[in-house]
Amino acid sequence: TDPEFGVSIDEMRLTLDPRRFIGRAPEQVAEFLSEVVEPLLTRRQELGTREEVRV
Repeated sequence: TDPEFGVSIDEMRLTLDPRRFIGRAPEQVAEFLSEVVEPLLTRRQELGTREEVRV
């Protein structure tokens, strides 16, 4: 720690924690998945999936 700077490494890590800057992103993703993606997948379920591997 640099005494002239006046901030400990722990304070710096807390301040720069990315979770402090993402806002509602996790909740918005969950809402989008449940309100948009899941209904689309459910409606199109009858199409099924075909997976094919060609070499």
